Amino acid sequence: MNVNELIRQYEAMLHEKRSARFSEEEYEDIIAFYAEKGKYHEALKATRLALQEYPFSTEFQLQQAQMMLLVGEYEEAMEIIENLENLFPQDLETLMIKANALCFLGKYEDAVKILDDLTEKHPEAIDEIHFITGLIAQNSGDYNKAIKLLQKVILHNPQHPHATIELIYLLKSLNRLQEGVDFFQKIIDENPYNASAWYHVGEFYEEMHKFADALQAYEYATLIREDFADAYFGMGVCYMNLGSFLEARQMFLKVLELDQADADLYCHLAATYEKTENYHQATEYYRKAIKLNSHWHEAWYGVGCCLYAQEKWIEALNVFKKAIELDNNNPTYWLALADTEYNFGNTFSALEAYQTAAELDPSQADVWLNWSMVFYEQGDYHKALATIEEGLAETPDEPQLIYRQIAYMLSMGRYKEALQSLEVALSTHYEHHTLLYEFFEDLEVQKALFRLIQQYKE
Repeated sequence: MNVNELIRQYEAMLHEKRSARFSEEEYEDIIAFYAEKGKYHEALKATRLALQEYPFSTEFQLQQAQMMLLVGEYEEAMEIIENLENLFPQDLETLMIKANALCFLGKYEDAVKILDDLTEKHPEAIDEIHFITGLIAQNSGDYNKAIKLLQKVILHNPQHPHATIELIYLLKSLNRLQEGVDFFQKIIDENPYNASAWYHVGEFYEEMHKFADALQAYEYATLIREDFADAYFGMGVCYMNLGSFLEARQMFLKVLELDQADADLYCHLAATYEKTENYHQATEYYRKAIKLNSHWHEAWYGVGCCLYAQEKWIEALNVFKKAIELDNNNPTYWLALADTEYNFGNTFSALEAYQTAAELDPSQADVWLNWSMVFYEQGDYHKALATIEEGLAETPDEPQLIYRQIAYMLSMGRYKEALQSLEVALSTHYEHHTLLYEFFEDLEVQKALFRLIQQYKE
């Protein structure tokens, strides 16, 4: 039985709340499946079910302790480890996990003592010892040492299950992205057919927003390993960011062929249809995501965006409110709710929602632009300008707000101030001056603005 079929049967058992028997090997595959995807809570649940069937398995007890550490159940993990240590005082794996647990508990010196002792007694386990020592260095703030140790482990043992994950996480969190590219490129130089290394190069390029480079790296990974679902997914994300929505769709459909569908994949597929204005098909996929996970707020938001695009204000309001119910601190959702309330005619509710969105993320330019536009369309230019200036106080170098401020000043007849601000804006953000043409649809006004801007150029 392949892993996907095994997981399907296992999850069906959980969903239907019935019992089913799996072999020890099958439970090991189930636990590994979730652990490799970073789904540690699911992996922990699998260890608990495995121990119900195989209560004397030291392997499942050790895996349970490992998963407990990864979900923050440190004391419970230590209790299991100490029980095993009493039974097997010289067992290498138990002592390694104990050192790891001590690291999580902040007892770094005790952890290092165990590892130093193991280095002498078990030189064959040097990779794992370096790995845990790297984690200790990371947790104690010695990031350079941690990176060097993790790189040493990967170079010696590219198949180490956790070192690569930890190194990537550390480099990303420190924003040392080019260092990540260079390291995995070094591995590729030694072995050009290392699909995983190509994939990781793609990950770092994607994080750097170098989507064309990331796409190329992901594609190399799929050429080497044709069933590399994560690499196809990465290609899909890059195509989305490059505006190639049909190509992105093909990549996500390929992932659907190779891997088990989840809410995130369905949302990405839905987005490819939404971007091409096929709102019916987009909604179908968003609803598939909701069916898999009713708490997936991104899917509710996606449905709301499709309804908004079709000017179905009442339905959109209800769906955006559901998304906010699931993720109350998401400024994008509050902005969508505010825009919908305003379009539906609920001006007071819209203003409240804009204020909440601004409080959650004052750097989001669209909040200030749309909020101020409510006042502008009501003829209250003073409030419109005051709102934009409040936004500029938060993000003074945002060109959209700068040019909108100029537009409002011109509308109010404050020409001298507007022209002074325009001169500054043209010197700092000339490439955005077309925002003024977009705001003023009157052809005569556009001509006057064009003449002013031409004078500046001369």
